[in-house]
Amino acid sequence: MGMPTEQLLDTADILGTKLENHGEYSCTLGELESGKGWAKGVPAGGFSGVVSIPDPPDETGACVANFIRDGNDTLIIGTRDLRYAERLGALPAGTRGFLTRGEARVLLNPETDSIFISTVNKKADLQQAIVLDATEGQTTHLCGNTAITQTDEEITFVVNGGASLRLSKDGVFITGNVFVCCTATAHIGDMGGGTPPPNTPVNGAGMGTSPAVAASTKVFLAP
Repeated sequence: MGMPTEQLLDTADILGTKLENHGEYSCTLGELESGKGWAKGVPAGGFSGVVSIPDPPDETGACVANFIRDGNDTLIIGTRDLRYAERLGALPAGTRGFLTRGEARVLLNPETDSIFISTVNKKADLQQAIVLDATEGQTTHLCGNTAITQTDEEITFVVNGGASLRLSKDGVFITGNVFVCCTATAHIGDMGGGTPPPNTPVNGAGMGTSPAVAASTKVFLAP
């Protein structure tokens, strides 16, 4: 792709971008193979409310601009960059998404009515993601091997394949090697009398060893 002729519609490689004083970005158009640019400060059209700045060229290629010329004026009306598309794999027709040259991405899947937001935790080299799956009615927050899943009936917390906490209308379920509760008082069971339940010594948990057992003033159990 060299210097365009007088045709109104053509393509060119984007060799660089520049942020203008009024907040708009412009591009340098040219040919990647030769490294020569022939137009600077070319504005790029797009969708209102959406900012998309082309990635810089590298050894794998460059973002290609579709532009129109009207006399001495040149305007980019669209861009195409396939350097990173293969990382997404096969997607169903109608998919919408935002992709960067890094790991951050957002995908909208029409077949499952799901929204997928993902990146990679650079410290641990593990995936971080939020998935809103309308088909299953579930929201998942993922950070490596730690996850939070939520439906309209329950919430489950799982930490790196170890301890877990599940909250549902049926109750609270805790699993793990150790359970630590550091509070001024602890009330276990339904004692009645409002929330929190009354600190009734009669319901105090037994402290000490038999026969010297005293009622706790900190831990209370339902009778």
